[in-house]
Amino acid sequence: MMTSKVLRQAAAAASAAAALLMLGAVETQAATAASSYGCPDGAFCIYPQNAGFNNNVPSHVYWAQGVHRLYDQYGTHMIYNNQTDGWKVDICANSNGTDCWTINQGYANEIDLGPVNSVVLHP
Repeated sequence: MMTSKVLRQAAAAASAAAALLMLGAVETQAATAASSYGCPDGAFCIYPQNAGFNNNVPSHVYWAQGVHRLYDQYGTHMIYNNQTDGWKVDICANSNGTDCWTINQGYANEIDLGPVNSVVLHP
C-alpha cells in the first residue's frame, strides 16, 4: 500500500515538473517572437562591425536605464533602438554620457562607433 502512494506522489511530481518545463518553453518562444531583428522588445542593440543586422544576432544588448560605456567598438555598426514606451538612446562622444545626440524608439541605422564612447538609455 505504501509503495503505490509513493509511486503516485512521484508521478504527480514528474507531471508537475514536465508542466513547468513546457511553460518555460512557451515563455521563451513568446520572448523570441516579440524581438525585432533579434533585438528583444525593450532593449537597445548593437550588431557586429560591417555585418548589418548580422542575421538577427546582436553583439551587445542593453536593457538598464543609465550610462553604458562602450569598449573596443570601432567602424560601422548597425544600431537599433527597440525600447518601448517611447524610451530614447543618447549616442555620446564622452564615456560619462555627455556630448550626445538622441535617437528615438524604432530607430535603426549604421553608424561609425569609433568616436562613440557611451550610450545612455532613458525615458
